Formats: sequence, C-alpha cells, structure tokens
Amino acid sequence: MKTSNPLVRTAPLVLVVIAALLLQGQTIYFPMIFKGSPAPLYSTSYYIQNGDPAKMYDLGCQLGMHDASTPGAQDSLVVLDFGKMWIFNNNQGNTTIGVRTFGDPNNGGARQNLSIADLEIRAQNFASGYWVCSANDKASQLTLGIGTNTFDFFNQENYAQDNLRAIMADFGRNWANMVNRLNAWGTTTGYNLQILFTGAIDIEWAGADPTDGLYYWQSPYVVRGWVDAFDGSDNKKSIFFNFGACVGCPTTPSLSWVYTSALPWTQQDIWYVSWGSQPAFAVPEIYRNDGFLARQWAAVSKAGSLYFGSRIIFSGAMTQMVACQQRGGTECNTLDNTPSEGWEQLYGAVNAETFTAQPFLQYSTDIKWQFK
Repeated sequence: MKTSNPLVRTAPLVLVVIAALLLQGQTIYFPMIFKGSPAPLYSTSYYIQNGDPAKMYDLGCQLGMHDASTPGAQDSLVVLDFGKMWIFNNNQGNTTIGVRTFGDPNNGGARQNLSIADLEIRAQNFASGYWVCSANDKASQLTLGIGTNTFDFFNQENYAQDNLRAIMADFGRNWANMVNRLNAWGTTTGYNLQILFTGAIDIEWAGADPTDGLYYWQSPYVVRGWVDAFDGSDNKKSIFFNFGACVGCPTTPSLSWVYTSALPWTQQDIWYVSWGSQPAFAVPEIYRNDGFLARQWAAVSKAGSLYFGSRIIFSGAMTQMVACQQRGGTECNTLDNTPSEGWEQLYGAVNAETFTAQPFLQYSTDIKWQFK
C-alpha cells in the first residue's frame, strides 16, 4: 500500500474509502456503486514559453485572485510544463541539467534553457504570487506540479539505451531533490499551509520520426530510470504526477499487448510509472471526445487490479480545451474535451466496474499555452 498520498486535503470519509480500495488489491467481489457527482471546478495548467520569474509570479497571482474571488475553498492542481529535459552549458561554461522551454511567440520562437535551480526559483515565484494574491483566503489549496516530458535525447548524441537511462536517472534524482527543497522552503515560509509542491512528467510515446527514423519519445526502460531515481531520492516525502497519454493502449486488460518492438510499452509499464512506483500518481490526458482515452486508462487500472497488485486511484484528469482554442488544428476536432467532459469520462470509465471503481477524482485541470 502506498505511504505517499497527494489526497491529504480530501474529506476523511473519502480517505477511508480510498485506503480500503488499496487494501483490497485485486480481490473484489462485492458491488461497488458510487453516485456520480459534478466535476470539480477546473484549474489552468501551462506549457511554459517564457520562464521569467516575474511572469511566474504573475501567473500565481492570477490564480490567487481567482481563488479568493470564487466562493468556497478551492482545491487546485496546476502543472507548469517547462518542456523537455536538457543538458547545456550555463553562462559560466559549466555543464548543467535542466529544461528547454517551449518556443516563445513573443520572442521569435526562442526557447530558454533553465537549470534545476532556475526551475526552483520559478516555482517559488509562482507560489509567492499565489500566496500574496489569495490574500485572506488561506483555506484554498494549491498543488503545484513542476513539469517536464520524456521527449528527445537531452541534447546528447549517444542514443544507447543504457546511456539514456543513466541520464534520465540523473534527472529523476535532481527532480526529487528539487521538490523536497521546495516543500522544505514552503515549511520555512509558512506557504505549506496552502501549497504543496510535486513533480510532474508527461510520459507518452509515438512512432519513428519520418525524416530520420529516430524514436524521440523514450522507451519504458529509459523512463523507468527517471521514476526509480525519483523514488530513491524523495525520502518518501515527495510525489510526482504522470500527466501523459496511453498511446495505442487497448481498452481491456492485456498481458500480451506491446506498443512496438522499438518502444515496448506494456500495460504493466504504464501502471508502474503512473501508480506502481511509490511516488507515482496519475492525472492522465483525457482529450478525446468519445471517451476512448478514459477507457484505455480504466483498462490499465483493471490490469493493475487483476495482475499487478492494485487498481490505479486516479488523482484527476487533464484536458486541452483552451490549448485547442488557442491553436486549433484538425486534431482538435476530436481532442478538445471540456474539463468537465474529460473528468466525467474518466470517472465514468473507472466506475463502470468494481475492479477499478473509486469514489472521488480530486482534480480537473485544463492545459493551455502560456501565450499562444
């Protein structure tokens, strides 16, 4: 049973039910029917295109003012997706690990290289903005995910799997240490009364690039390096959210399904990086209008219940409604769920049968581009 739990701010009854679900594992024979409830108010997550500290403060302040002006206590998950993991030389010429942000349309599409220390400062600025601008509303809560993804080769030319896994493990260790430091800073400042810092990672995969034949999204062997290193370095204090996609997954449990021979993702791999590893929790992308993506994730959860030791207790759902409104594109014709649609699809899919049922999905978040 997990000892880490992001659902620390839920009602006690919900926690009791969730604990019971975890203890049940795969042996579930009684009817479990949960009455549907309205989706929670959604938060806004961001693809970061300019990590200027003042801009991060302003984003946090916007959320703080929103929560303060919204009746009741809000409970929000915000993922700041800073882009792909990257190794670069800093201004002093030293090799540094960090991220390469998404292109800034206000600066000719330029990308920023931000170190782990830079990310830490940006997260602190967002949190400070939220704390100050939420003013007297200290009942509202923010879970802030410092995000990245599993795309590309880290600005390196050695594509051997063992080398990529070692690099990924270094990132995972540093990510966990960063989250630990941020939460310690939150305790020192008193922000921990309102703000929890976590890691966040967009784990997904795709076919070979048609121009060079390379697979830019990483294999389960490489990604597990990040997950296991995070787990080994978090001191059982910090967690991360997988906000990725279950690309090509079946909608029923399968021990034989494999994505491709080049990227041999299985349902067990997906379960592990989303729930099976101690610090892992899932807020998957539920973009597709027909509910298919929700059924894919429910199947992974059922496979966990049947074969791997536990269903997934999903923390919430992510949509991309506003990102689609910003950029459009034909793919958005079928991948533009509203936040309530994505949340309700996942809630409905996991509660369709007892092997995967859960009474509560804490978060609904919709991701957008910081600018466009």
